[in-house]
Amino acid sequence: MAIGKAKDAVLMVMLAAAGAMVLAAQGQSNEVKFTGKVEVLPAGTLIGVWTVEARRVVVSQTTRIEQERGPVVVGSCVEVEGTRNADASIAAKEIKVRSGQGGCMAPGQDRDEVEFRGVVQSIASVSGIDRWAISGRVVNVMPATKIEPTGRRPGVGDCVDVKGELRSDGYVWAERIQGIGQGACQQPASSRDEPKLVGLVQTLPASGLVGNWRVSDQTVAVAATTRIEMDRGVIQVGSCVEVRGTLQAGVLSATRIETEKPEECTRTQSGRFEFAGVVEAMPAGGRAGDWRISGRTVTATATTVFDTDRGPFVLGACVEVQGTMTATGVIQAARMEVKSSSGACIFRNGVVNAGSFSSFAVSPAQIVSIFGMNLGPATELPLQVGSDGRVSNRLGNTRVLFDGVPAALLLASQGQINAVTPCAVAGKQNVTVQVESNGAWTNTLTLPVLPAVPSIFTLSNSGRGPGAILNFDPATNSYSTNGAGNRIPRGGVAVIYATGFGQTNPACVDGAVPNAMPLPMPLLPLTATIGGKTAVLQYAGAAPGLVHGVFQVNAVVPADVEPAPNVPVVITVGGRASQEGVTIAVR
Repeated sequence: MAIGKAKDAVLMVMLAAAGAMVLAAQGQSNEVKFTGKVEVLPAGTLIGVWTVEARRVVVSQTTRIEQERGPVVVGSCVEVEGTRNADASIAAKEIKVRSGQGGCMAPGQDRDEVEFRGVVQSIASVSGIDRWAISGRVVNVMPATKIEPTGRRPGVGDCVDVKGELRSDGYVWAERIQGIGQGACQQPASSRDEPKLVGLVQTLPASGLVGNWRVSDQTVAVAATTRIEMDRGVIQVGSCVEVRGTLQAGVLSATRIETEKPEECTRTQSGRFEFAGVVEAMPAGGRAGDWRISGRTVTATATTVFDTDRGPFVLGACVEVQGTMTATGVIQAARMEVKSSSGACIFRNGVVNAGSFSSFAVSPAQIVSIFGMNLGPATELPLQVGSDGRVSNRLGNTRVLFDGVPAALLLASQGQINAVTPCAVAGKQNVTVQVESNGAWTNTLTLPVLPAVPSIFTLSNSGRGPGAILNFDPATNSYSTNGAGNRIPRGGVAVIYATGFGQTNPACVDGAVPNAMPLPMPLLPLTATIGGKTAVLQYAGAAPGLVHGVFQVNAVVPADVEPAPNVPVVITVGGRASQEGVTIAVR
């Protein structure tokens, strides 16, 4: 089997070379089409002159750039189609990314064994090869490919399991395709994106924030357990907010409320519901009618706006829906947008600080959590340390790229990835994030970059409540977890775990696990308060034995702190404070 595949790869290379020689011999057509590695890009934009395999490629506003298989960066493998100019440069009509990184090696040079489940989106024959599109991946199906069940060949819309080789040209060469029927690729209800309401606050409770709110004509019930984030402004009448929760009997019971930029609410004054999902069924013969998106019914009409800038509406595509929700739970769609045709996507505001769970911004070597659909393997994979002693930037053929730079990965699963922001984001104003999993690429998100975005880890992994804090006992030289049943005495040393401290000395190294002296220390000034009192710091730097990006602060609990099971803790780095609501138990 392996010998046969190698022969196929050699044949494709020979055919490509022959085609290039024929084009050169003709010498009459100005039409040019070639594949090559991106060597030079214009500064800060994609419009301008590129260098691709030593050729000058002129990219204009009308050039169609397709980045479904990865971002355009130096080192990308791209296919260029255009016309030859008088000065031998190429005026690009269309550029398609074939591989997001690593250049254009011949098929067979760089292979990964892959297995994934996806929806068959199209089947075509290209140069004698059956080429299937399966959840955004191009799959070459050869005569030797085993297709099951033998009595029924899978068709468009079917869910299939694929086993094969992902090669550096971005194609999957299938060894086996197992049809498992229509509907089997439906996303489990437990991992779906819950609808959210974006609207203006019209009324608030008479005192405090607990009680019933009115948000764009929708009643919102806020409990003491509702998480409220105010990174983008305080909550007041007129604020633009995003509300997540459950809708029952016309009341939205909020689990989380986050302030938004005012412009997010300018598109509608009556409020809108939004959610992301995978297309499972489409209306026959057009777009108007009932859709099935991740188990939910969505009704589109002639006035619904369809955005296809990131790809077509196809079965298996990941889409975002905006509209109003009826009492029966049906979404009346005002707008539907394709996030990625692969069905793998990052949720809007889905890249968050792993300590605070805020999507406000990122900083160098910050631990982040990325939420979405079909991001990684079906089975959760923990971090791996390579032979170089660094945390790997690939788990189960899953990568996370920040402006094309792979991030160290701490966990990869279908719905969540934990990663460390690369050191290279330092000094940037913004950074673009994208996930690749088994050859499928998600949509991109662009996030602001700040010198530091400190946050404290919490025991509940929610960003609030008891912090991830250890009590140090000098008598036994031991540590124990702080909590209501194990309070720390005033004057005791608390070891607080956090992230987002920014650049360090010695300098940040992606995926490094600091253990030896000198340990990396933050360059920006750092302070800590416990119960509003300034704490004396015995140490503030990298956490020994943990990936660079996890920091620990050894703070002495001030003697004049009022004892309580929930004393507030705040760390400030470079003038920016960690999230509110993190506590330590003091006796």
